[in-house]
Amino acid sequence: MILAEQLKNKREEKGLSQNELANRLHLTRQTISRWETGKTVPNLDTLVQLSDELNISLDQLLRDDDLETVTHISRDVKKKKWYKIILLLIIIIALIFWVMMGVFSWGRYAQNDMVNRANPFMKYQYDYALLPKKTPMKKVKEEVVDMHGKSKMQTVDQPQPVDAFVVHDAFGNGEWIKFQIGEIPKEQDNYALVMHKGSYVKEARLINRNEIPANIRYVIGNKNSYQSFDSSLESQDKNYIKKNKQKLRFNQIQHYDDSNLMKISK
Repeated sequence: MILAEQLKNKREEKGLSQNELANRLHLTRQTISRWETGKTVPNLDTLVQLSDELNISLDQLLRDDDLETVTHISRDVKKKKWYKIILLLIIIIALIFWVMMGVFSWGRYAQNDMVNRANPFMKYQYDYALLPKKTPMKKVKEEVVDMHGKSKMQTVDQPQPVDAFVVHDAFGNGEWIKFQIGEIPKEQDNYALVMHKGSYVKEARLINRNEIPANIRYVIGNKNSYQSFDSSLESQDKNYIKKNKQKLRFNQIQHYDDSNLMKISK
């Protein structure tokens, strides 16, 4: 006897309607009807409940069905197992995505070069910057070989990164970035074309003032108007600067924008 017939016969022996059995199992009447017509079969948990409600053993329910129900339940269990695995993979991928977004957002805010370089959501920009007239130098000791093949330690000047406000557009929008530019010759204008992605600078080269677009040239200022980020904040408390560095950078950018727009309007 197939499972559908057993369920119907046992239900009728108990004097239960489809609706009454459905209420006891917290299901719909249509579900009971589909079982009794053989369109679907109960899952394993529901079979246990049916066994209790209809006073019939699971062994009798499953063996008398020529193992058709067992096969169906086995397939159902395997499907659910795969559904759980797929759901777990989706959750893991979603978590990785949100963690990456958090890291990329932090990298942009904290001006972390390594994170900005790896950020696929940021594009390289070509912007312009006013540099100091002279590159800051640091004396370092290097091993040099003289003409006789003898090596000795010698103190040399090594160019250090410059801190410059990189202008994005004619409205003065931009950001402070520290990057290497090498030594600036005396006869060279102290302007740079900067290829960057956030704070990560892939390439920067010296250019003349007339190579800068006219609408940005007046915003960026003349070659004598350079002011470093650190020197512009010397008057502020050092501890406050340390605790609020990102906020101060933003305020400095706004101040730079406003002051240059005032110059243009004059």
